[in-house]
Amino acid sequence: MKKLRILLAHITIALATLFIILLIANRFNSAMQFFNNPVTNTFLTLYCISAALLGILSVVLHRRAQRASAERSRSRIHQINRMS
Repeated sequence: MKKLRILLAHITIALATLFIILLIANRFNSAMQFFNNPVTNTFLTLYCISAALLGILSVVLHRRAQRASAERSRSRIHQINRMS
């Protein structure tokens, strides 16, 4: 389940980045007409920013948890070795 959550976080970051690029391209070249409605553009922009931040936060928190777990394991091993 954790691997799925991390995979989804990375996919969310990638898709949010894609939509941000499309929004920027639409802004500079409106003839492409990726998005026609300004309200839709606003909500899509807000969604992309929040999804990207959520994905980044999920990845960062997961990596911190992995590092903390690895540090606890090293600490226990070091403690056991000192007792021997």
